[in-house]
Amino acid sequence: MTANPEGVRTVSQAPELRNAELPAEVPVLFLVSQVIFPYGASQVRLRMPSNLKLLDDLPGPDAVFAVAFAPGNDPEKVKAEDIGKVGVAARVIARLKLPDGSEQVTIQGLRRIHIAEVLAETPYFRARVACVVERPAEAKLAEREIQWILKMVEDISKLDASVQAEHVAVLRANVGDAGRFADMVPTVLGFDVEEQRQVLEQSEVLARLQYVAARVQDKLDFTRVVQDTDVKTRADIDRTQREAYLRRQLKVLHEELGEELHLAAVCGGGHGSGLQGTETDYRRDAEFAEGRRGAQRPMNWGRRTPSSRLLCGPPRPLRHCGNPSPFRPSPPRRRLAAAAPPSAVRTSAGTARRGA
Repeated sequence: MTANPEGVRTVSQAPELRNAELPAEVPVLFLVSQVIFPYGASQVRLRMPSNLKLLDDLPGPDAVFAVAFAPGNDPEKVKAEDIGKVGVAARVIARLKLPDGSEQVTIQGLRRIHIAEVLAETPYFRARVACVVERPAEAKLAEREIQWILKMVEDISKLDASVQAEHVAVLRANVGDAGRFADMVPTVLGFDVEEQRQVLEQSEVLARLQYVAARVQDKLDFTRVVQDTDVKTRADIDRTQREAYLRRQLKVLHEELGEELHLAAVCGGGHGSGLQGTETDYRRDAEFAEGRRGAQRPMNWGRRTPSSRLLCGPPRPLRHCGNPSPFRPSPPRRRLAAAAPPSAVRTSAGTARRGA
């Protein structure tokens, strides 16, 4: 894939053609998915044989032709009535032939033109054209619209990574020409083809700026909605992942500790938490289990704390770690019966009968 060095020239090497007189009849190259603005250079990929033949038939490197737009149409079925009435006078800066037979062409827009009448459709479109006279805007009104657009573009650049600070700097460097500024914004922000065509067809500069400002406002609102939705979605995902991670940790802990963890939760684990207690807590538990006088039962003795319920599952019958139940008092000690006289205790059956 090689380029033709003879056809590659920079804009500074070309003569001034923006104010040159246009012939009454010019060939027309049509585009369906891209718009070219005056003073801008754009790369387009051309596949249609009629467009490629038009370029081959140009008389010289600085030959001027018209670029018309038919957005939304099948390029193989474009008719004269599908072409818009406003286009641009243009010239070719560079051509690059590609292996599939198409060409990558760099086209520089020169000025707005009005396509008055299509004279021929084969082998490519030819039309009678006239220059469009732009109506300048009042300086104060144009300045107000420009500053408002710049502010919105700066806000978009903070929310959308595709709009960088360099784009804002380029726009700020061209605020001196209101018409040129309005033509640059759609390219920087990536307006769709129909919106770009609407901008191109506005010959009044103030109306063009107002239309651009309205579209920039729509894009800013949309960008804010997308940003808010992304933040909420990211927060939901983070919370779900955190819950899943914690549940996985609890499951691993339960598998690692097993029955020991469950028994610690059932026995209370002291006053501090459902699993661990201080040395004093364990001593009080032991003293109460042994039935020592004056020992106080811990308040959470045998109770299921929230953490133990989470780790050990639903409540189970209490098990007592080998110690006496704190809820069942120890059987009372048997008192030794007082000694009784042998005659009252040991009585023969006969004596009992005689006494009766």
